[in-house]
Order: sequence, then C-alpha cells, then structure tokens
Amino acid sequence: MMNKLSFVIFLLLIFQSVSAQDTLFVEDFTNNKNQWPIISNANNQRKIKNGVYIFENKLKQGAFESRVAVLFPENDDYEINLIIKKNNGPEDRANGLVWGSNGQNRFSFVVSGNGKFAIDKYENGQWHDFYPWTATSYILANAANHLKVRKAGEYFLFFINNKQVAQMKFLPLFGNQIGITVSRETEVEVDKIWILRHEYQPYIPVKIFAETNDSSKVASLSEGSKILESKEKAKIEEKIAVYSKYLALQPQSVEALEFRADDFVLLQKYNNAIADYNAILSVNASSKSAMNKRANAYLLAGQHDKAIADFQRIALMHPSDWIVRQNLVLAYIAAGNHSAALKEMDDLLKIFPQNPDAHNLNGEILVLMENEKLAVQSFETALKIAPRHQAAKLNLERIKNRMITENNTISAFSDLIQKSPLQPDNYYYRGMEREKMLDFAGALEDYTQAITLSFANPDVFLRRGNIYESQKNALNAIVDYSKYLEKLPWNPQVLTKRAILYAQTAQTKLAIDDFSQAIKYEPANAGNYSQRALLYEKNKQFDLALDDYLKLIDLNPANAEALFAYGKLLLETKVDKAKACPYIQKSAALGNKPAAEYSAKNCTNQ
Repeated sequence: MMNKLSFVIFLLLIFQSVSAQDTLFVEDFTNNKNQWPIISNANNQRKIKNGVYIFENKLKQGAFESRVAVLFPENDDYEINLIIKKNNGPEDRANGLVWGSNGQNRFSFVVSGNGKFAIDKYENGQWHDFYPWTATSYILANAANHLKVRKAGEYFLFFINNKQVAQMKFLPLFGNQIGITVSRETEVEVDKIWILRHEYQPYIPVKIFAETNDSSKVASLSEGSKILESKEKAKIEEKIAVYSKYLALQPQSVEALEFRADDFVLLQKYNNAIADYNAILSVNASSKSAMNKRANAYLLAGQHDKAIADFQRIALMHPSDWIVRQNLVLAYIAAGNHSAALKEMDDLLKIFPQNPDAHNLNGEILVLMENEKLAVQSFETALKIAPRHQAAKLNLERIKNRMITENNTISAFSDLIQKSPLQPDNYYYRGMEREKMLDFAGALEDYTQAITLSFANPDVFLRRGNIYESQKNALNAIVDYSKYLEKLPWNPQVLTKRAILYAQTAQTKLAIDDFSQAIKYEPANAGNYSQRALLYEKNKQFDLALDDYLKLIDLNPANAEALFAYGKLLLETKVDKAKACPYIQKSAALGNKPAAEYSAKNCTNQ
C-alpha cells in the first residue's frame, strides 16, 4: 500500500499542478447591492425582479447602457461573463456586454436574435469594428446566452455558450466599468454577471490559431477551441478518477482529497470540492491551505458569507499575513460589502504602512464607494512608496481623467437645469455626479430638489438616506430608507441599514423586525443573525438569541465568535456546563482568545 510520500511523488510525476480561479465580482440580482440603475420613464425601464435585471429600451433610435465599477487585475488574466436573454424586439438588434468603460469610451461584445455577433469599440465619438456582424450557430434563439470575454496573455478571447468565436490582440481598457447594452425597441433580462481571475493559462491560443479578423475563419477557431476544451476536461476527469480510486483505499488521505477538490473546482463542481475540503478539515481543522481553498470555492459558488467566515478564521490565525488579509478584503468586495472591506483595509494599513499594494487596494475600494478624492490620496501614497507601481499609476491616471469628465458632466447637467428647471431627472443625475466628487452638500440639495419635483426613481431616497447616515443624521436617514422600502420592500441591504439605525436610536423592536425581514429575503446572511441575536439578548429574549447563534453555527460550523457567544449565553442563562463548554472550548481551539480566557475560568472541569 502506498505511503504518504510515495503517493505525493506518484501524483507529481503523472500530473501537472493547476491553480484555481479567484472570483473578483459576482452579480446575481438577488438585490441591488451594486446599485444598478433602476429607472421607469417614457424612454426606458430598468428593474430587478425575481432575481433578474429587466432592461427595456423604448427608443426608436440608439442604445442604452447600465454599468457598474469593478476591480480588474492588472497583472493577471481574467474573464468577464454575462448571461442575457432577449425577451422581445426586432431580431437584428444588438444586445450584450460592455467592458473597460470610462462612461464615454468602451468595448462591446453583442449578439442579435438572428444568430450574429459583433465586437467593437467606441472611442472619442468614433466606432471601430474588430468583428463586424458575423453569423454563428452558437447563439441560442429565444433562450439565455452566455457571453464570455477572456483576457489570455496578450489576447482577448470571445466565447458564446462556452464556444470560442473570435480573438483579437489585447488593448488597454478605458476604465473599470462593465455592464449591459440594449439596442432600440428591445427588452432583455440579465440573470448573472461575474468576473474570474486566472493565475495561469491552460493553453495559449496564439500558439495554435493564426490571428485573424476574417469572419470566414471563425468556425475553425471555434472548432479548435472546442477540441482543446474537451481534451482539457477529459484530462481533469481522468485525474479525478485516479484520486477517487485511491481514496476508496485511503479515505482520509489529505493529499488525495486536496488534489481531487482542486480539480473539482476547475470543472466548476464547487459543492463536490467543498465536500472534499470539509473532509480535509475534519482531519486537520487548522489546515490553512484547505480552508483558503474552501473559501475560494464558496466564493465561486456564490456563498459569500461562508467564504468570508473562512477568510476571517484564517486571518484570526495569521493576522500579519498580507495575502490572507488581502483575500478577506477581496471576499468582502465580491460580496458587495465595501464598508467592511474598507474597515479591514484600515487595520491592514496599520500593519503594512509601507506596502504599496495595500494603499493601491485601499484606493480601488474607495473608487467603488465613489470616494474618488480619498482614492487619489491612496494611489499617490502607493506611488510615493513605489514610484514604478504600475497599477497605482494607471488607477491614478484613470481617476484623474474621470474627475475631469465628471466636472464637465456636472456643468452639462447645470446647463440642462437652467433650461428646464422643473425636470427632476437632471437634479438627480447632477446629484450623483456631485456625490462622486464628495460634494455631499450639493448632492443633498439636488436629491431634495428631485424629490420635491416628484422624481419617480426610489433610488433618490436611498442616495439621500446614505448621505444622511454618513452625517450621523439617523432619523432623516430612517425616513428616506422607509420611503425607498415603500417602493422596493424586498431589498435586504436597505432593510439591514434601517435596522442598524433603529438599533442605534433605541428602537429595538423595529430593528428586530427589519433584521427578520432581511433574513427572509437573504437567509444565508450571517451578519443579520448576529446583530439580531445581540438585540434579543438586550431584550432578554435569550431563547431567541440562542436560536440565532445556532443558526450562525449551522451556516458555518467554524464560526468562532458564534460558538463562543452561544456557549457563553447558554452557560450564563441555563447554567448547563455540560452542553455549553464544548462550544466555548471549540471556539478557543479555533484561535478565539476571549473564548480561551473564559474557558480557563469557567470550563476547567470539562
């Protein structure tokens, strides 16, 4: 029978090692955490309903776009994915993905209902076609289509439903926005958008395909890619079969479990991978590698709270490890929790004040939070430490160009307001631009004027409420969040924001009600259970608090804080040492120092 060393050598001789993908951004439209435009007027309608983003362009001419800002890795490969379905409209209309946008210039990859795709860019008022309208059999009629743009080395590769249809030389992006474009007289629905980072390339297309803009050669490109993908998949499946046979003989082999889990991730079988990582952690609960990989698998599966809990546990064990702490920040960003990401960065910058990557990442988070002036300071600090830091240099250049553009945009809206002072849309959009420039007083004034003129978009209340909250004006913020929730009562993020403000203003029952409603719409959000449990404790509703802590443990059995809170409350209210102390001791074993101290005083006989 193979021992541990011979097994590892055997595998290393047969197989090449492979790296998993990192999730940089996921939007599944379960809510509007990334603040996609919500609009309803004579020109277009955009709304989130039943987990999809419905986007209708009612114009007779022209296209509309919805975009959000994301983080693109500067030195790695990545892929952008969009699942989009045309609901109605003429068959020859263009709908699809835009990326690398700065609000004016951008790249686009679009498809039509009559089975064609096109790839182009819009720069300084001019269109440039990389691939003019080209027929392909890979577009599904009357169904959702999966569009993918992948950066691979010096190339962009383009896929429709995982079949490659085109490639072109990589070009620098204009900005960090991605989104959807919808042509005239058309309605689409978008199910999901996500971005993955690739640490390496499983194959290099330029070594196999001649670069071409000749649409007649697209079919051969696609067939070649299909063969490569098939071979790569078969190779991985063959490896998994070998590991599975070995595990039938050695079911607790950590090495075999980890290798098989890594390959499950490559095949996007994330639940299988998580099961293998769980098996490793049952053998070695403190395995940093397995926990880190399980966290990444949770991210890829869209289980952000579980991913964050794993990264938090690793950070607790390795508080001075930059990579570990950076992963936690990126997980917060993937979950759309930019405030938590920024708070984590505040702690990191105290530990790593001379790390230019830390200052650059801090700036990128501030950009996502539309705090561009502070972002500039972060990028400039990164460049003072490392003058050749390419990512910080590019970020600084982009943001300064965008700030010039935004100043021009504010002036343009001011001109429109002067011409049509009773048009609420112009006040709203000028307020958004002012908010980006940190002119909160001006933004507040514009949002208030838009509301006075009966602006129909409920986002105006959310934006004004956010400003009131940042100014510590809790009561006004609660009023605005309530107005927003009258129109969109199913938004769990806004329910959570109002719940926190209710708690801060001693309106405990209302806070509990809001947290409960948010949990109804987002049952896997650990933060809401945690905060509701604390309020139940405050109200002396101890059984309900215990139920919430148990739910947290159910969501993540390695949640050290929940284990300690449950055990401590159980001991202090039920005086049940036999039941309570194992939870406290498990929390201590996971690295929770307060739990260890409490256990030493209260669980010594257990």
